[in-house]
Amino acid sequence: MDRDFRFLWLKQAVWVPMTINRANRDYRYLTVVGRLNKARTIAAAEMNTLAVSLSETYPKTNKGWKIEVDDFREWLANTFYRPRLLLLAGALLLILLIACTNIASLLLTRCAVRANELSLRAALGATPARIVRQLMIESLLLAGPGGILGVLLAMIFIHTAPSILPSAVVPTGVPLEMSPLVLLFTAAISLLTGAVFGVVPAASASRIKLHETLKDSGRSSTSGGTQRWFREGMVVFEVAVALMLVSAAGLLIASFRTLAAVDPGSRLDHILTLRIFLPVARYDASHALALHQRALQRIKALPGVESASIATNLPLRKVSIGVPFDLETAPPKTPEERPEIGYVGVDPEYLRALGIPLRRGRMFTEADNQTVPPVVIINEAFAARYFPNEDPVGKTVLLNRPILGKDNFEDTLHPEIVGVVGNVKMGQLNGPPEPILYGAHAQNVWSTGAWLAIRTNVDPAGLSGRRWIRICPQNRPAPWNRLISISSPSRGLNRSSWEGSPCWLWCSPELGSIA
Repeated sequence: MDRDFRFLWLKQAVWVPMTINRANRDYRYLTVVGRLNKARTIAAAEMNTLAVSLSETYPKTNKGWKIEVDDFREWLANTFYRPRLLLLAGALLLILLIACTNIASLLLTRCAVRANELSLRAALGATPARIVRQLMIESLLLAGPGGILGVLLAMIFIHTAPSILPSAVVPTGVPLEMSPLVLLFTAAISLLTGAVFGVVPAASASRIKLHETLKDSGRSSTSGGTQRWFREGMVVFEVAVALMLVSAAGLLIASFRTLAAVDPGSRLDHILTLRIFLPVARYDASHALALHQRALQRIKALPGVESASIATNLPLRKVSIGVPFDLETAPPKTPEERPEIGYVGVDPEYLRALGIPLRRGRMFTEADNQTVPPVVIINEAFAARYFPNEDPVGKTVLLNRPILGKDNFEDTLHPEIVGVVGNVKMGQLNGPPEPILYGAHAQNVWSTGAWLAIRTNVDPAGLSGRRWIRICPQNRPAPWNRLISISSPSRGLNRSSWEGSPCWLWCSPELGSIA
């Protein structure tokens, strides 16, 4: 692929064939993208027919489900960029009104200065319509080059924006371009503003009183009281619009400060994150767990590393999976009928490394492995929703955990709740805390991808630039082109802060292999 190719909104370097377990129809995790050879409405009707057929053929898993066909550009804009684009468009509209008000005031003042000239034209036979037409043409001649200049600046910014702005600010999945509709809109708004804000000065100039103007030409060229009201009105309007802009900017700054002051529930300073993916065809749960443990031991031995842990999710990232669960006291249900709860697998060091406080009970320990009964930890939001008036520690829940490589869930387990921890913002800072159930990573390695959270006692950026780490496939020679990524959360408090500029580390023979 071309080096600048982007799929969806992500940046990838490698694509591999996907294998799907077609027998499991209850594991919905894919995004389907297709290029249509017919109208979208026709395709949507065909997909709805297909959805009805699937619900009849597979009522257990497809009943009540429908298929929607969205335009990709519209979906991308609505999902990620529409709110900020609407906010930007509103601010630009107010700035446009201020600029037009200024120009209208200048045109009116210019008409006052040219009062003698216009009076002379009228005395020589120019009709009010001709004077208005002349001044309107002059106004449009000002608006036309302004619109052209705006289009040129926009085209320059479109080409330079992806290289100077963060990837989370501008869309990368769809190339930015200047569409013909935007050009037509720019031409129309330029002509409209030129006409609307030029008509009042032109109309005012057409009502010149020849005798008074020519008589006063030797003493003054300023406008009379008939024009002063318009200029004063424009000043009032401009101040009002500017006040709206300042107020909106103040509210935005206050909102940002409020978000920055929100407690994410974890310590984000001095944290490096590293994500690794293991091929499920080569690594079952036991081998994946063994590699994770060796990787953690190797990383903990690096100078400057205070602690290292592994989990299936990080704070400020949306929980990737929900698992069927229920309370022991709830009416009997099948796993398909049970509600879902956000599920995160963590090792004993994860909650401590990220500074997630323990409220009741205990944290996971190395003894919480596959040889002992399963245990879980819940957050305060979970406890408040399902155990509002009692201590949940020591109670059990009904749980169906995910299985590595099976796209399915285990039979019902009865894990004991051993602890309650503080709430952590997993999606957005301005949203309410989600109920989360933490499972012991050693008891349930269910994902081929895992996040390593590394707390340092030195500058994280310096640590990530000094050391190389090599992770090799099981029972295979060390390939020198295998890559892993380490990134450090930026100071911004949004989801993309965990996806900051990655530091790609090549394999190094200095540390030996983790096999």
